[in-house]
This record gives sequence, structure tokens and C-alpha cells, in this order.
Amino acid sequence: MCSRPDHSFSSGAETRVRSTVCSIPRSVPHRDLAVAYNDRGQIKYLRVDFYEAVDDYTLAINIQPDFEVPYYNRGVVWYRLGFFDKAIEDFQRVLELCADFEEAKISLKQSILDKEEKLRRDSQRLLLD
Repeated sequence: MCSRPDHSFSSGAETRVRSTVCSIPRSVPHRDLAVAYNDRGQIKYLRVDFYEAVDDYTLAINIQPDFEVPYYNRGVVWYRLGFFDKAIEDFQRVLELCADFEEAKISLKQSILDKEEKLRRDSQRLLLD
């Protein structure tokens, strides 16, 4: 089941970090704890504490592995840090869990394009050296 965000924060044209009032059923064990870690990660992201945000998103994922929002948020951080393979992996996981997550589709495409561009630039740089 896809979680539905109550709002998103924009920290730039290229990224959005999601917060949730979750549609994960309350009967799911540790649901509230996973949401709390995701939201705390969001606060750290907005403070530009990217690695600490990743830690909180990862805790949320470990607690609730079928909760797609922290995968998306962690993917955004990986993308911003230039770790495109990790971002791609997280965005793909989001889409496995929630195929209609439009921001994840867009972010996945952009991550692939930027990874290819980085590889092209690195190849050119090696040829010039």
C-alpha cells in the first residue's frame, strides 16, 4: 500500500523531501516509530545534515521495509550527494512498492541521466590527462 504524504517541502527545484501522515494501517507494528524516524530525517535534511538524515531514513526502512517514503527521501539525499547508484537503487525500490509514485519516477530518470553525464565527463577528463 502506498503511503500518502500530507505535504512536501521544497529545498530547490530538483528535489522534494516527503513527510507523511501515513496511510500505513495502524495495525502494522512499529508504524509510528518508522514515521517518526522518517520525519526526523526530514528535519535533518532541511538542516543540511545529509548523512544524519540518511541514518534516520535507514532506521525507518529497517523498522518498516514496505514504507516507500523513506526510500524516496534517502534517494533524494544520495542524489544531492552525487551517489547516483545508491539514489537509483532507492528510487527503484520506491517504484517496486508504489508504482504510481510520480516524484520517484522523475527522480529515477534524472538520476540515470546525471549518472551517465558524470561518466561521460569523467571519461573525457581521463582522455585529456
